[in-house]
Amino acid sequence: MPSSTVLYNEVSTAAQHQPDFWVLVIPLNPTPNQLDFLNSIEKSYPFKIILFPLAVIEEIIYTFPETKSILIRGLLPNGSEE
Repeated sequence: MPSSTVLYNEVSTAAQHQPDFWVLVIPLNPTPNQLDFLNSIEKSYPFKIILFPLAVIEEIIYTFPETKSILIRGLLPNGSEE
């Protein structure tokens, strides 16, 4: 998980664009302390923080196996339209 400083700086940078939400996709499962930190950051900004930890990524791949190449290589499966 990125450090608290990195996360805070990233959210602060995103806030400059006035988003409705900010998505954090990380290939690990955050600890309860890290989740608390994200929740505290979210209270400081007028937008929602959406977290996609490893468990969610694994669930997406299990449910939709064709998404694995998108998540790993950023490539759509053969025969897919962009």
